[in-house]
Amino acid sequence: MTIAPLAALGIANTAFSLIRSLTASAASPKAHASAPVPSPWHAVARRLDVRAATPAELAQAAQALCDAGVITVEQCVALSQNLAAGAGGLRTHADAAGRVDWIAEFEARRAHAKAQGNSLMTDRLESALGVLQRLAAARRGPVYAVA
Repeated sequence: MTIAPLAALGIANTAFSLIRSLTASAASPKAHASAPVPSPWHAVARRLDVRAATPAELAQAAQALCDAGVITVEQCVALSQNLAAGAGGLRTHADAAGRVDWIAEFEARRAHAKAQGNSLMTDRLESALGVLQRLAAARRGPVYAVA
């Protein structure tokens, strides 16, 4: 399997960013628990609507989640790739501002990969789709259990 040079560079940058953030968090003193801190999912979801985001906005969100350690590097790469330019372009449409419904896009890509019998790509797209669905849920707000 050959990885395109830009994809390899993206993976390396993401890995180094993750290492830097882990090193910084280990070196910093623990803050006092005076105020609740939103989860990385909620913090990113406040800034990003996965149903109407540009590819750059999606890549920034993926990087933030990867830096927070809540998604894998593989998921970050899958969400950060310029999907509009690669592999035949978008399967869904973008609006005039270039915003895409990424959940619909990844569902369409997953269906195409499944129809082609590409189980590895299907699994990768399902993983990325899970991240997008979790962001969409976080955007709606926290879920509380009812007794």
